[in-house]
Amino acid sequence: MPGSDAEMIRASGTVDGLNAKEACQALWDINHRREWDKANIAEWRVVRSIDKTSDLHYMRCKGMFGMAERDFADIRRWQKLPDQETYAIVFIAVDVPEVPEELPAVRAETLFAGQVGGIS
Repeated sequence: MPGSDAEMIRASGTVDGLNAKEACQALWDINHRREWDKANIAEWRVVRSIDKTSDLHYMRCKGMFGMAERDFADIRRWQKLPDQETYAIVFIAVDVPEVPEELPAVRAETLFAGQVGGIS
């Protein structure tokens, strides 16, 4: 990102056997995601539900390539986009007392992250 030390990463892929809504649900469901994302996630929990499509969550990711673990306090939200075929999940960091940094992890800041799924 211009003027920042932040990195922008973009990836794309196809999920066989799932429609856009099912793929969004698989990414949203913390328990399900823990089953298939064991390489990255050390801990993940919903701290507080905000409404039907938004929550405050805490996630701690395993350290990789000699780096310390990272933890995140984010608001995440999913939404069906107006075209009725596309779903989006977005994350953004928040600094709230109910989600303190959990040492020895280093607090990471999600400037903006998310997934978009639709019919290709």
